[in-house]
Amino acid sequence: MSDPDFLRFIQSFLASPCEGRRASEEEAAAWEDFFQIHDRLIRSIVRRSDMSQSDLDDLAQEIWARLVRSLPKLELNPEVGTLHGWVTVVAAHHAERYNRRRTRRRHNVLTPELISTLSDPSMGPLASVEQEQDLAHMHAAITELARQMPERKGQIIREHWVNQQPISAIAADLNVSVEFVWTTLRRARPAILRCLRRAGFDIESEKNEKKLEIVDR
Repeated sequence: MSDPDFLRFIQSFLASPCEGRRASEEEAAAWEDFFQIHDRLIRSIVRRSDMSQSDLDDLAQEIWARLVRSLPKLELNPEVGTLHGWVTVVAAHHAERYNRRRTRRRHNVLTPELISTLSDPSMGPLASVEQEQDLAHMHAAITELARQMPERKGQIIREHWVNQQPISAIAADLNVSVEFVWTTLRRARPAILRCLRRAGFDIESEKNEKKLEIVDR
């Protein structure tokens, strides 16, 4: 199977929760193959970093979350690169960024907020991984819905709720008014909530409700 065909099966698999359907056997098999092959690749890349096993696992999960957010909108040009090569670049780049953040954190003061986070029993390694996975699936569902909308409207939705860009930055990048961006997000929010509800998300929970607030960070 060619990379573009393989990618289409993967994208269909990721879109299935938002579309309110079960993934087909072909889609599920494609995702399983993709995960098995590239999880080994990702872990071989992160093992190059000098860190504990728990940090390595966290980094691998972060990379997978990034891939799940990016795959739905990925367009492959076989003449430029392969799917395997794209994953390699994303993983290596994210690992480098993770290491830079980790180095900076070593020099940070232990603030009351950080102490509170570290002492919170609900934020153990497993809970953190599950939270990251939930967020990745939510972003994938939002991205798929945005792809079905007019280009500019979809771009605003992705930038705000997936890429976490503030309204003012989106307005500046697209050369539109802040009011236009805010109105677009406000009108799109009910459709996104319906999509996430169909995909099985508890959108009434406080933590999920907060993720879908319209704020200028």
